[in-house]
Amino acid sequence: MKDFHLASFPEELNSPDWSPSADKALNDLAERFPLDTPEWERERGQRPVATGSWMVWGHEPSHGDYLGNVSIAPGADGIYQTITSMEFANGEKEERTGEGVWYGGNAWRGSARSSDGRTIREVFELSPDKEILEGRWFLEQHPEIGGEEQRYLDTGPTKILGILPRALKIPTSETNITILGINLPNNLQASDLDLGNNVKVVSILKDTSSQVVARVSILSGTSVGLRDVHLRGTVGRKLLGFYDTYGYIRVLPERGGARMGGVDVPKQLQQFEAVAYSDGQDGIAGTEDDFEIGTIHAKWEIGNYYYTYFADDKQFVGTIDQNGLFTPSLETPNQKRPETLNNAGSVWVVARYVPPDPKQTLQGRAYLLVAAPIFVKHDMP
Repeated sequence: MKDFHLASFPEELNSPDWSPSADKALNDLAERFPLDTPEWERERGQRPVATGSWMVWGHEPSHGDYLGNVSIAPGADGIYQTITSMEFANGEKEERTGEGVWYGGNAWRGSARSSDGRTIREVFELSPDKEILEGRWFLEQHPEIGGEEQRYLDTGPTKILGILPRALKIPTSETNITILGINLPNNLQASDLDLGNNVKVVSILKDTSSQVVARVSILSGTSVGLRDVHLRGTVGRKLLGFYDTYGYIRVLPERGGARMGGVDVPKQLQQFEAVAYSDGQDGIAGTEDDFEIGTIHAKWEIGNYYYTYFADDKQFVGTIDQNGLFTPSLETPNQKRPETLNNAGSVWVVARYVPPDPKQTLQGRAYLLVAAPIFVKHDMP
């Protein structure tokens, strides 16, 4: 570490106190954080037991919630093979095939190729009980773009994990819902599923140990709020919401960051999404009974953030598409900008949503900082 530091920052040799100070610091670090410890020996000796079938519950910004299944099977040389099937709340489907490695008994690092052509990287951690893998996946070329995901080992007692969509409008004549779970009952009848008053279960379209697809009807007079899902003796607490109108929308993340690039270094993008919420039974936004309805398709634009008089950063920092993906400008000086500044700046990212009832036009916004690249991350010419 000392030699590497000196090679990277040779100017340190100009300070006669640096070398003894570095030795003192390294000795202290070696004592506090040794390479070989009983904990590491115990961890290194663990063998992964988390193969088999896993239930998937996740969220990809701008695409929304999804559920599915992933199988993990051992292969040659300690490499595990994976096959993943996903279905989003909007009905879109995606398949992934890949491979991965277990480090110790709980750290998963994987790579997969998606049916939409994307190359995916996976970083997951296994829970102490060896039943839940939780983490993040991201794009190979843009690690800042990805999704959050939980994987549940398909063993153990019956359990309801989630439902898509997570909220339904009052009233709705007929629509499908999908329940994800572990060891769910089979040969179900409509009477086996109970969603509360004024919600009619028309039929069960599919029932497997991991998914139940039901057709339901939400009648007028259904109360706004979250309800339990009862499935033949198994209960999922407050998993399904019923709403009469959108109360408000939020742009997430509320504070985003992007970095210029495109000439000497890659651009760092920022994905935003618009999420609708219900005001809950009290009809007041921002109270405890509010609940999330889901990701919506909004109209996106950039607005000026007036951190100083006449600030006009929006015409320089970059562009946002109608999927909420912000792409920054080049990292070079801009001749069109006062004092030939580069394309850094601060802006608002604004989402507008106009539902069928024009009285409900909603708007949300988030702050975005567009900064200079982290040049030390990249090999510069």
